[in-house]
Amino acid sequence: CSLAIARHWQCALALHPQAGHDLPLDAPQWVIAQVQRWLEQAHPVPQDGTSDR
Repeated sequence: CSLAIARHWQCALALHPQAGHDLPLDAPQWVIAQVQRWLEQAHPVPQDGTSDR
């Protein structure tokens, strides 16, 4: 199901190798890492550490 949704919306799919259907409970640190990676890709921080926000 997740693969079909990702293909339909043409977006990336991250799959945890062992976690079940409740990722925030099964693998909270993995979920946090995935969100952090997504945010960094969407809003990169300049090399000097400054931000335009």
